[in-house]
Amino acid sequence: MSHIATNWAWQIKGLRPSTKIVLLHLADRHNPDNGCFPSINLLARDCEMSVRTVHSKIEELETKKLITKVPRHRPNGSQTSNEYILNISNNGVQKLQGGTAKIAGESMQKMQTLNPVSNNLVNEQIIFWEQMFEEMWLLYPKRIGKGAAKQAWLKACKKINVGELKSCLRCYIDTISNADKKFIPHLATWLNQERWNDDLESHENIDNNFRSMVNDIARVRND
Repeated sequence: MSHIATNWAWQIKGLRPSTKIVLLHLADRHNPDNGCFPSINLLARDCEMSVRTVHSKIEELETKKLITKVPRHRPNGSQTSNEYILNISNNGVQKLQGGTAKIAGESMQKMQTLNPVSNNLVNEQIIFWEQMFEEMWLLYPKRIGKGAAKQAWLKACKKINVGELKSCLRCYIDTISNADKKFIPHLATWLNQERWNDDLESHENIDNNFRSMVNDIARVRND
């Protein structure tokens, strides 16, 4: 971990919360002696995002020239995890690569007296989780008890990757798209009961099966 790198990352402005989280985790993974080369899967786990999302955020950071991605290869020619060079900033860190860091305009002591990285990172993650909740809240067909649902969502994000949680909830929403709202649980209930672990049932199929059963009974009676 490099305090210089993480302090630099915190001072970068104008990024979306999810992009900032990826930058912070790259900075946190920067080794002062060896550089920065976490795998995409490791970043996805740390950032609690999908691999695809992490790829897009890295591309965004490259576009903004905050990082440079350098492919790395094993002796046999196969590709291994990329190296990420943290580029020149406007906040004092001129370059971070393989453990070299030059400071301009600010002393090391001042850079290291900023707010604790861990606390700030937690705040950034919560902001990201809240944004994801707002997105899913608008999709949920029974929007009752938003406050309770939001608290349940934040609690759930500590148990399951937020990308996976979104995917499970989207699948569930698809199965209840034609269901009567009185049979749909509140979102807080779905989250608190950890129903993302449940097998999905198609309400449309259930309705069709029920209608078929009723028609069969009617035919028997008529006969």
